Amino acid sequence: MKKSSLFVAIFMILVSGYAYFFVFLKEQKNMDEKIDKQRIAVSEGLNKISVQTKDTNYVLEYRDQKWWIVEPILYPAKPELLERSLTVMNQVVADSSFPLKEDRYGFSQSSSVMTLEYASQGKKTIVLGSEEGVSSQIYLLNKESQQVYSVHNVWGQLFYYELKDMVSSSLPAKYWTIESVELKEKGKNSWKVSLKGDEWFVEKADLKLSVPKEKLLWWMQSIRNMEVAPVKFNQEMGKDLWFELKVRAKEGEESYFFNKEASEIYITSLKSFAQISAFSLKSIEIELEKVVKNEK
Repeated sequence: MKKSSLFVAIFMILVSGYAYFFVFLKEQKNMDEKIDKQRIAVSEGLNKISVQTKDTNYVLEYRDQKWWIVEPILYPAKPELLERSLTVMNQVVADSSFPLKEDRYGFSQSSSVMTLEYASQGKKTIVLGSEEGVSSQIYLLNKESQQVYSVHNVWGQLFYYELKDMVSSSLPAKYWTIESVELKEKGKNSWKVSLKGDEWFVEKADLKLSVPKEKLLWWMQSIRNMEVAPVKFNQEMGKDLWFELKVRAKEGEESYFFNKEASEIYITSLKSFAQISAFSLKSIEIELEKVVKNEK
């Protein structure tokens, strides 16, 4: 084969390859655009979620790289639950979408509304229709665009959660900038650790001891690392609680009350009792006694 013929053949192969590549890119772009049109919402840039149903109302906000429940209480949201819900939001697209011409899906009677607020994209208001489709389909209405989406009901899981499902096992103090902690036990002098100016002080009865911040780091971690499992909500605190742990911080303050065995904790902001390791409270006192002993 002549060199000129070989070059022509190679040129034609290259041209054909490039042509196929660009056709593929165009088809892929068209496919992506088609999928995007069926996507109800995305989590990118999302910083606030408000949900209102006949059974529950709550507001979530993204603060300092974490999701928080901000209404009706201020409390960390369960991270794995939000991660799962937002992944579903990004990945599950509608089977079909169409403009709303007549309400055959129960939008006007619905009390289930989700508002998604974005940092730079405004907001989306999603209404869950009271009518359901076949094969676990639900109908959602974007109020701003008046577009209806038919999608698997897994997309709507944020409509179905209750407050007890959403609270984290971590106490708010885990994320707070703590300024003082007070530990009281019935019939005994209380411990108080507080920041005054640039100094930390430990106080109990006649004791008042200045302690370097670095010596309190491990002790602070014993408070931040307490894990709880709320089980009963909207409960009265009662009178048979033995210990009180009061935490004050720049972000807020909260008291936690324990039974005599320190195996159950009452969380004031949740009005909830939770199970807790009995050693959690004891370790706080033990670590503080170690700090004082080493600094005397």
